[in-house]
Amino acid sequence: MKNLFLLAFSLLLGTAFLCNPVGAQQPPTTPGDYQIGERLQPVQPGKSGDYQKIDWDDLVPADWLSQEWLDSLNVDDFEDDDPRAMELLNTILEKWNEAPVLEEFDGRRVRIAGFVVPLEGDDRNIHEFLLVPYFGACIHVPPPPANQIIHVLPAKPIPSQWLMMPVWVQGKMEVERLDSDMGSAGYRIQASRVEEFTDASTY
Repeated sequence: MKNLFLLAFSLLLGTAFLCNPVGAQQPPTTPGDYQIGERLQPVQPGKSGDYQKIDWDDLVPADWLSQEWLDSLNVDDFEDDDPRAMELLNTILEKWNEAPVLEEFDGRRVRIAGFVVPLEGDDRNIHEFLLVPYFGACIHVPPPPANQIIHVLPAKPIPSQWLMMPVWVQGKMEVERLDSDMGSAGYRIQASRVEEFTDASTY
């Protein structure tokens, strides 16, 4: 399952580059020197106080993507600047938008790391944001699947400087959909704590 998801993820980024080869490859604009599409190091499962540390793969149903669906896209027939790229991108994004979630996470107290995509805020603070698994999602490249986007409502606003930066988020997770201009989230976290990410071993 993980290999299929990574293949589909690579396909999405590659198709986005075909559709917009210049804009999609802009360099990072925030500290940390992350590259477009870069993910954080995997989190080891375990407890952090009363919270369960989870990784993004944990949020994806095992039977969601199939090799048959990936094969049906016929990506081997595509060349650079292929005019069919936009049609393929829309096909993938439709699949992403309908991505199923795992009801078992509803009500769980979790801790997860990802990148900040602001939804509501001002020059000083971010009051509401999306948490995504890779750098540039929803801003430089298309959003990930709905089951890979978390709508975060922090108990306290976070600094606006954390735009696109990696953070740890912990709180109660809910299976609650949000459709926004930046992407569709399949999960929500009422965050009791949001802090800067240092590494995957941070307690």
